[in-house]
Amino acid sequence: MHREATGSSRHALVDPLIEFRRALIPLARAPWRARWLAPLVLLLLLAAQQVLSLGLQSEWGANLQDALHLPWFATLTALLLVWSRRWRLAGRKRWLVIIGGMLLGATGSEFVQLFTGRDAQWPDVGRDLLGGAATLLAYCAVQTSGWRRWLAAVAACAAIAAGLAAIARSTTMMLARPFVAPVLFDPDGYLARSFASPRSAATIPAPAGRLRLRFTASDWAGFELREPFPDWRGYRLLCLRLDVVDAQPLTLMLRIHDAAHVDSGNAYDDRFNRTVVLAPGPQTVAIELNDVAHAPRHRLLNLAGVAGLAMFQSPPSTAGRLLDVGAIWLTAAPGCER
Repeated sequence: MHREATGSSRHALVDPLIEFRRALIPLARAPWRARWLAPLVLLLLLAAQQVLSLGLQSEWGANLQDALHLPWFATLTALLLVWSRRWRLAGRKRWLVIIGGMLLGATGSEFVQLFTGRDAQWPDVGRDLLGGAATLLAYCAVQTSGWRRWLAAVAACAAIAAGLAAIARSTTMMLARPFVAPVLFDPDGYLARSFASPRSAATIPAPAGRLRLRFTASDWAGFELREPFPDWRGYRLLCLRLDVVDAQPLTLMLRIHDAAHVDSGNAYDDRFNRTVVLAPGPQTVAIELNDVAHAPRHRLLNLAGVAGLAMFQSPPSTAGRLLDVGAIWLTAAPGCER
């Protein structure tokens, strides 16, 4: 009885794969068509990956675009599995063709991007291969039994989790923003710190409550808050707690922009820009949000959709300067006392 139940369970898992194979190649009675269909569909998949873009300018959108490498390449690998069987490949030869096709597709698609104006990145190759590995491991889980099935299934889930880690983290951070507002950045808070990104600056050990930056000589060296809590309506001031560690004044450019600014091409007069001269030692910089709203030349900056904040040295940057960044927050009070 147990053997019959195991057999029926195995058939329940294998049957969908067989039906999937049959659905992909309805022209089984015309071998020459099936033979040319495989390369054609693969080329169409590659072309779609090169041409299609979600057009999302946010970091979350970029992470989503990256995450789509996983299902795209999982589909490509599934087609290789199906067609390698259709081509009557077996054993080691079949797996060499599949794995070789995966490597060629992953690296080749990025190589083509060098000539299409898009960024070719090794992490994208890794995400492609994770999608392919997830498909192969899922196939092995279907084809095997016992502990091998469970091992392959767990490994397939791990590959999927690794490929989706960035978009999962980004989504979690986006959903968590209202829970830490009106604090935009807190060096001691995991959630509020997650939006910070040094720009051409190294982070070095610092006392509690500070993020210490050592600037490099690169242009625009500084600090950026990517997609902080966006709704600044109802607040009066933006407060930044800063500390120039060395003995010389430090001049920074403070920039604030909304989503419309990104869509308009990042024009200088379409955002808030202010030069701030910081004296040595700790200090709190207060920025009137009314000034921020009226900064763009031809419109009002949308305080309900603030997309980013950055502080950086104007070129030429001075290497080795030290700046401690403390809390950054919004307040409706007339001052920045906390």
